Amino acid sequence: MSDKPIARSKAPLRKKLLLAVASFFMTLALLEGCLWLLHPLPGAGERRLHRYLPTWTAMGPAPRTLRTNPGPLHGVTPGVVQSTLNSYGYLYPEQRHRRSSADELRVAVVGGSTVECGMLAPDKRWPAVLEDLLQQKLARPVTVLNLGVSAQGTRTHLATTSHIVTDLDVDACVYMIGANDLGTITSSNHPMLDSSAFYARQRPLRGLQRMLRVTQTSRHLRYFREQIAESHSEPYFAEEAALQASLPTRPDDVQATATGLAHYARNVTSLAGICKEHGIEVLFTTQPGMFPAEPTPEQLQVYWGCHTGSHSISPQNFMAMLATANAHLRDICDARGYACVDLDREVPEGLEWFYDQVHFNEAGARRVAEALVAPLCVVLE
Repeated sequence: MSDKPIARSKAPLRKKLLLAVASFFMTLALLEGCLWLLHPLPGAGERRLHRYLPTWTAMGPAPRTLRTNPGPLHGVTPGVVQSTLNSYGYLYPEQRHRRSSADELRVAVVGGSTVECGMLAPDKRWPAVLEDLLQQKLARPVTVLNLGVSAQGTRTHLATTSHIVTDLDVDACVYMIGANDLGTITSSNHPMLDSSAFYARQRPLRGLQRMLRVTQTSRHLRYFREQIAESHSEPYFAEEAALQASLPTRPDDVQATATGLAHYARNVTSLAGICKEHGIEVLFTTQPGMFPAEPTPEQLQVYWGCHTGSHSISPQNFMAMLATANAHLRDICDARGYACVDLDREVPEGLEWFYDQVHFNEAGARRVAEALVAPLCVVLE
C-alpha cells in the first residue's frame, strides 16, 4: 500500500496545529500589548539571599509594602495587615534611622518573627506598644525600632547588629532570642559547615522565569493570585498545621548538644560585645511558649512547622528544647552580668496570649511590652 495518501492526510493536520499555535501566541502578544498600554503593573523583585546578612532573604526590592491576610487567629483582629519595609528590609520607618532630638531615647529590638509580629496590625506589635508605654512613663521622646525578621536566629542577629544596629545611634538594644536557635543548640556541626550556610544551587529555567516575570500577563496573574490570597478563611499556617497533625510523632526526643550550646553562647557573648564597644546597653529576653504540660486539642490545632518532614516533634519536646535555650541564656547572662528579662515566666501559657506555639496575639504582645518597661528603664538609667 502506498504511503502517499497518509502523507497527504497529515499535511492539513500540521497546518491546523501550526495555525493554532500561531493564533495562541498572537493572542498572547495582543493581550500583553494591551496590558502594557492600558493597565501596566510594576514588577516584583527576585527573592535573594543577602550576602552580608547570613540566611536573611530579602523580600524583593525595598522599600516596599506587603499586604497579608493571616486568616482567623486567636486573639488577633481579623483583616488585611499592611507592613512597610524600609530600604534595609526592616519594619521601622526610614525617617527614624537617625536621632531627631538630643533628648530622644532610642531602642532597637532584634529578633525573629516573635519580634516582627507580622500578623498583627503595626500599632499592636509589641515594639510599638513598648514605645507608647515608655513615652508615657518617661515623659520624653522615645523611639523603638523593630528589627525583627522572620525565621532569623543569633547568627543573623550578629550581622544585623554589626551592619544596622551600630548605625542607628541607639541607647539600648533588646534581643528576644531562643525559638529560631533551636536548630543551633541541637546541632552537632560547626555552623560554617552546616547545610544552611551555603547558597542554594542555581535552579534550571531561572533565565526563563526571569523573562516571564517581566511580562504584564504574568504580573496580572500574580496580582490576581495575591488578591485571592487576601481572602483567607483559615489561618495562614493551616496547611502546615494539617501536615504536622498527619505525621507520626518522632519516637526519640531531639536533644541539645554541647557543640550547639557552645555556639549559641558564643553568639550571645558576641552580640553583647558588639553593643558594648559601640556604647549600646543590651537587654536579652527569653522566648515564651504556648504549650502547658498537657496541650489541649484546641492548642494542638495551631501547632505547625515543628517536624522533620517525616516525623512530628511533640509539643513536649518542643517546649523542652525551648526551655533548654532559655535556661542557657539565663546562665550566660548571670555569668557575664548581662541584663536579662525572663519573659518565659512573665507571659502565661495558652491561647489567651498566643495564636500558635510561640507567636503572640494582641494581648500577648501587650504583656511582653508591659514586662519590658521597668527593666529597660533600669538599663537606661
